[in-house]
Amino acid sequence: MLAELLPFRWWYIFVLFLVAVAPISLWVSVPAAVAPAAVVALVAVYAIQLRNARTRLALLKWGQVATVTGSEIVSRASYYSGTTWYNVYLPVAHGWTVRRDRWSGPNTKTRISYTVDNYRGEITLNGGRSGRAV
Repeated sequence: MLAELLPFRWWYIFVLFLVAVAPISLWVSVPAAVAPAAVVALVAVYAIQLRNARTRLALLKWGQVATVTGSEIVSRASYYSGTTWYNVYLPVAHGWTVRRDRWSGPNTKTRISYTVDNYRGEITLNGGRSGRAV
């Protein structure tokens, strides 16, 4: 669980780099503002991470694999409008086994209905190809 809450992601370094380099003239004129800006950037990065981790950890609530009862495409971008992914690692789960193959294409938002024991739930996944999200 700790690995899910505090992972290393390259975009964290990129955001911190932008905070350090982009307003360089501000840091030269007000050097005391560097530390608070870095702290605010780090807090923002981890707030986003924790919000996303909460959704993923909710799937592990019962510690067992859910049974998918249905899926519905909520929205699908085209190559010319919306978000298009290029050579991203797309996780595809089959039970507890997850494969991460490279994929390129338009973004698809899919609503998945599932059951665990007698509980029915839904989750909306944002990412790659439709039909491969489950």
